[in-house]
Amino acid sequence: PYKYEWSGMTVTPASTAGTTETSNMVSATIPTDCGKDYTVTVTLTDNHGCTATADATVSVKTPAAPTIDGSLDDINVAGCDATDVPAAVATVAALEEMGVEISDNCSSTFTVSSEDADASGACVKTVVRTYTVTDACGNSSTATQNIIITPADFISNMPEPGEKTVSCAASVGTPATPTVEDACGNVITDIELKSKTDN
Repeated sequence: PYKYEWSGMTVTPASTAGTTETSNMVSATIPTDCGKDYTVTVTLTDNHGCTATADATVSVKTPAAPTIDGSLDDINVAGCDATDVPAAVATVAALEEMGVEISDNCSSTFTVSSEDADASGACVKTVVRTYTVTDACGNSSTATQNIIITPADFISNMPEPGEKTVSCAASVGTPATPTVEDACGNVITDIELKSKTDN
């Protein structure tokens, strides 16, 4: 009868290199590490000692993308534009600290990448950051995060206070226009000046 020698992955009946089985069928236990290839080798020996070898390669793949449960917390920063946003994180652990849970039905290894959209808004600006989580098989899912940029308080350059005595109201001149700007250097021009006279 023929003898079959199995090697490679865990097989049933139990068989490793150097042992023989009379069965030409085995059940193989395949590791679940996604994106890897595994090989089972069988060596066939007849009663004359002649041998032949065949390999079977099993590729572990999954069509399912990582699951991202929850939503990323908004980030509020003081600043002027997109250059003031904090750096993006690069690990699953850091993402999960911001409010999400990440899992996969096959892979335990992930890569994290990110991309920021252009800032939108006139005064208060918002940058939408998109994180992409990719598993070992190349499947990916995304999560977005809002980064809200708020300028600091206004800075005013007001004229020095003072008094001036004139003989009639018509002699009152136009007061100097103050310069008001925000912390980002944007000058506020819509300023209304009024004069008050006491009779």
